[in-house]
Amino acid sequence: MGARYEIELEAEVQQWLDSLPPADYLRVMKLAVFLADHAEILGEPQTRHLRGKATRAAVLPTPS
Repeated sequence: MGARYEIELEAEVQQWLDSLPPADYLRVMKLAVFLADHAEILGEPQTRHLRGKATRAAVLPTPS
């Protein structure tokens, strides 16, 4: 496994995360850590190619 990827959040995403109930917030954080640790080996549907500088982006499931 390579180095852990850094995940940058836009202000709107941070606000959304802050508004989640604790259980949903924890679920999202666990998925984000998984993505950061395994970004190089994941394919669709977990990641999708983007144009420009970033090569992969998360497509995380919406908390239920």
